[in-house]
Amino acid sequence: MRSARQFSRRFRSLIAVSGLAVAFGFTVRSVDSAPGAQAPGSVDEKTAAQVFKNIQMLKEMPASQLNRAMDFMSASLGVACDFCHTSAMESDEKSTKLTTRKMIAMTADINKQWFSGFSVVNCYTCHRGRTEPGSSLDLSNLISGFSEGSTASTGELPAAEQVIARYESALGSGAAIASVSTGVMIGDMTLHGPGSAKTTAAVEMYNKAPDKVMYNVSLPGGPVSRGFDGKSGWVSQGNQVLPLERDELSRIQSYAGLLQYLNLKQNFSGFRVLSREKLEGRDVIVAGAAARDGSRIKLYFDAASGLLVRRAGQIRTPFGVLPDITDFENYRRVSGIAFPFRIKRLRPPTLEVFDFREVKINVPIDDSRFIAPQR
Repeated sequence: MRSARQFSRRFRSLIAVSGLAVAFGFTVRSVDSAPGAQAPGSVDEKTAAQVFKNIQMLKEMPASQLNRAMDFMSASLGVACDFCHTSAMESDEKSTKLTTRKMIAMTADINKQWFSGFSVVNCYTCHRGRTEPGSSLDLSNLISGFSEGSTASTGELPAAEQVIARYESALGSGAAIASVSTGVMIGDMTLHGPGSAKTTAAVEMYNKAPDKVMYNVSLPGGPVSRGFDGKSGWVSQGNQVLPLERDELSRIQSYAGLLQYLNLKQNFSGFRVLSREKLEGRDVIVAGAAARDGSRIKLYFDAASGLLVRRAGQIRTPFGVLPDITDFENYRRVSGIAFPFRIKRLRPPTLEVFDFREVKINVPIDDSRFIAPQR
């Protein structure tokens, strides 16, 4: 049996070929972490310096937050991990890694001196998606009137109950929605990320209400499976099975929630209609709600069809917040239910796109499918 560290080295070579590392949330940083580390927020949680090799900066940061800090830096500069790291993540071979340490110290000092220690100045403040910080005006946004996300629109706002009722009607009958207990989705997953061309692989996803999920992706080096049995998460490749923790566990649990969007009243609370907006040329109604984990999100409903087209939340990192956006497209009828055959998830620095060819609802799925394989 290989150790977790040996497995991570083997997986690194597979990652280089497939380009799908971040799509699984199964990065080398996480695999190399101590398997017994405490959950985020635990009083006894280990620091980054205690868990990872050759940590020179951010030594006192909780180990569980290092992944998100790295994601924020990657998205801010528009680069992948190999911009600073070699296959040996602890190596100081690349000068960009040494420069990054200086930049972390610089921004920390600025925030300490001028902003009472709050993370006001960070990588994105100057880099804005580029490896070199800008020193002159970028007029393209001013000329094109570029605007991120949606733009304000006008019109009377409906009540939250009306929005939900219209959505349920667009999906199908109330009885059909309430009866959904399983879903099987078969198709392709495409990863768009900085530093590499988009990569596509075949995917099979199995969901069982309320929170079980397993999906298998066919990679060049062999299939990789991830699952959540309602209590714990796992990843399996070849002869190795490892537990998922922290950010990786959160990611797989988010896929377990695909069926939750069929029954909003059961899975979200505190609905409030916020505005009418334009999203990619279509009129949408935006509602605020609370997710299961207590976080506040925005739900965007197509004003014409009533269907849900976007869920928007935020991921907090030690340096700032990153958008967490899921788009639902290409709805088709399956067993009397309108289901999105294209699901796009933007979680910087990557975009995952699922294009399903086949969707089955309420087919029998044994609970054993979601349990970690025995090796």
